[in-house]
Amino acid sequence: MRKSIILMLTYINLTLLLSFSATPLIAQTDFWEPINTGLTDTGVFALAINSSGEIFAGTVGSSVFRSSDNGDNWSAINTGLTNTSVLALAINSSGDIFAGTDGGGVFRSSDNGDNWSAINTGLTDTGVFALAINSGGDIFAGTVGSGVFRSSDNGDNWNAINTGLTFPGTIVTPGVFALTINSSGDIFAGSSGAGVFRSSDNGDTWSQTGLSSVESFAINSSGEIFAGGLGGVFRSSDNGDNWNEINTGLTLTFVFALAINSGGEIFAGGLGGVFRSSDNGDNWSPINTGLMNTDVFAFAFNSSGEIFAGTSGGGVFRSVEPTTSVEQISTTIPSSFALEQNYPNPFNPTTTIQFTLAKGANVKLKVFSIEGKEVATLVDEAVTPGVHTFRFEANGLPSGVYFYRIEAGELFQTKRLMLLK
Repeated sequence: MRKSIILMLTYINLTLLLSFSATPLIAQTDFWEPINTGLTDTGVFALAINSSGEIFAGTVGSSVFRSSDNGDNWSAINTGLTNTSVLALAINSSGDIFAGTDGGGVFRSSDNGDNWSAINTGLTDTGVFALAINSGGDIFAGTVGSGVFRSSDNGDNWNAINTGLTFPGTIVTPGVFALTINSSGDIFAGSSGAGVFRSSDNGDTWSQTGLSSVESFAINSSGEIFAGGLGGVFRSSDNGDNWNEINTGLTLTFVFALAINSGGEIFAGGLGGVFRSSDNGDNWSPINTGLMNTDVFAFAFNSSGEIFAGTSGGGVFRSVEPTTSVEQISTTIPSSFALEQNYPNPFNPTTTIQFTLAKGANVKLKVFSIEGKEVATLVDEAVTPGVHTFRFEANGLPSGVYFYRIEAGELFQTKRLMLLK
């Protein structure tokens, strides 16, 4: 009897071994690639992209660099920019570029960065760590020790606007290190030690809404606000009145950069690399393959959905593939709707999902665990007729069987995929 059991166990182990050996090993591809040719200062604390796709990088010791080829090559553009530490960049609808510096105030360029002029009349604090521009062209500058300043004439003149922007119970104005503006024109200021302030009257008055130290903001298409800083990432679904910590899987203790792509995925950067959430911040997973410097201070997206990360000492990194949107590989209108099997399958950690649409539709493409829990939203947008592909990055997910489901109008289909790490 014992001999039969031993033989049976030996057979099972051999079968499993052969099965495992027959499974191909799948190489993990990098998410990031460095793009630093010509970038002689690798301390990048600010990034901005203009309407033509040109990228601007603000550095801690060599001012501003520009790339006209999606980051492949960089050139210094510092004529007239007399302060070399650029910590904030913003571009208005006319293409004027504004640079906030550590000690030199604000500089403006009206010729795409070729020449710069200091514009500091009324700006009594020249340590500018944040810039934001509203739909009316008003510019807001967050300073290291004097709160917020506003300019209504393209930076020519500035006025302090700090009524209510003080530490609770005092008249002391905190340093403001992050600014963002929602679609209703409400302004949010992230401060060091006093948390988030909100203004609903263009900065004339402010009210404190919570948290402690905030270094970054992002707002999604639904108007939800995300704040990054001490303690990770926080989300508000009521315009900043209340905040909830959303750090499951996020190991960053201080978040310096936040960004949201057109598909609603959220990216958080700090001392420890980059994390991504595909479920509105409920869960996070690291995406650091290829990121040789993990001290991340700035993000920017181009129109193709590629993400750029500015690091302290590693320069700029670019995602190898777009993070969002569906790539249309054929404009020939197919006769029917179909969802193809992903390839490769099994995969690690990247696979491609292809689908065809006979007519345009609002498409939702989601991934679910074998228990039925949604783990990623890949597509949630209007898609034109044709053959389309989406590249799915499964960094942070454990090995196992998953299901991907597409909904296109009244049509839907589900298939299985396998992640093998």
